[in-house]
Amino acid sequence: MNAGPNLSGNSKNSAKKKGLGTVEYTAIFLLIAVLGALAVISFARPRGTRARDSGASAQTSPPVETSRLLYANAETPGMRIKKADFIGNGKPTIFYFHSKHCQYCDGMTPLVERLAQVDSSRTIVQVELDRQTYDGIDYHSPVGEQFDIHSVPSFAVYDANGQLLAQGKEAKPLVRQIMFEKKVAN
Repeated sequence: MNAGPNLSGNSKNSAKKKGLGTVEYTAIFLLIAVLGALAVISFARPRGTRARDSGASAQTSPPVETSRLLYANAETPGMRIKKADFIGNGKPTIFYFHSKHCQYCDGMTPLVERLAQVDSSRTIVQVELDRQTYDGIDYHSPVGEQFDIHSVPSFAVYDANGQLLAQGKEAKPLVRQIMFEKKVAN
């Protein structure tokens, strides 16, 4: 005989503490994942002083390597890069275009970093889209215009001979497939 909810608090069930539900576990997992990604980003970036954007679109930045992930323009974010420094070296190359103002990039960056760690058969290059003097996603930065970037995260994939295979929307499924094959993402 069920007379409705027991509001007296005398029931055996009311004495038990409720555990965390699926929503709480998901929120905790996402919080841990974001904090981990932020830690990886903050510690993986090369340290040092960065040159200010002088506005010269011909300015380039030398590559900086951190655990097989190359940072194309770490010293001069947003500035043009020399593609020849990275492509046509006998290995396929993936350029990953990133913005510190892009939430989706915050989720993608750890996957790209992991891919660089597990896949030595490719050159993987992170390119910072935003100039230091710009507050927001800087699609009109010199490197953004060099690669015709209209959304981030974005990729450009080159074969071992330096020929462009895919860029932008067409490159994302290719990079996803590579990450799946290397067990970086599901």
